[in-house]
Amino acid sequence: MIKLILPTVLTLLVGLGFEVGSSVSGSVPNKYPEHLTGAFTGGFGEDTCHSCHFDYPLNHDEGKLSVDGFPQEYKSGQSYMIRIHIERPGLAKAGFQLTARFADGWQAGMFSPQSDRTQFTSNTPDSIQYLQHSAKGTELTGNESTYWQFKWIAPQRQDEVQIHLAANAANGDASEFSDFILTKELQLSAAKQ
Repeated sequence: MIKLILPTVLTLLVGLGFEVGSSVSGSVPNKYPEHLTGAFTGGFGEDTCHSCHFDYPLNHDEGKLSVDGFPQEYKSGQSYMIRIHIERPGLAKAGFQLTARFADGWQAGMFSPQSDRTQFTSNTPDSIQYLQHSAKGTELTGNESTYWQFKWIAPQRQDEVQIHLAANAANGDASEFSDFILTKELQLSAAKQ
């Protein structure tokens, strides 16, 4: 009976964020990652960070997420400087992840990190760029606020682009509790040439 229950218990512990060694008594809480592995933008059926950080409603009204620089109508091949800004009372750490895709799910344009505060996510579907915060990028740039900047090079293909963004306005206690998860979805059209 114990042999049947133990795999279920170990699976539950791993799901709760524990690192399980050769014995349960040797288990230690898993350190929370400084970056995401996987897709959490909320677009195309993906989860958001709210799947783990669920204490508050999604897009809690005490947090603010803004995105500047994406044009309503993009010009093919043009480079745009993008800025993501997040703030909330008690903000101590923060992070984000975003993608730019066409309606058929293919990558739309290219992201270009401009500092060591952003990086690409690992373990995501091939050919899709998931841009996110780096370990250094979790640190704040202001009092209870932070931002990230990067470039987006618009695609040559002249179709609608969908931007999906999820951000974590965290309290910095290295747990999934008491964090605000904020999301944005933008629709960009191709400028007529």
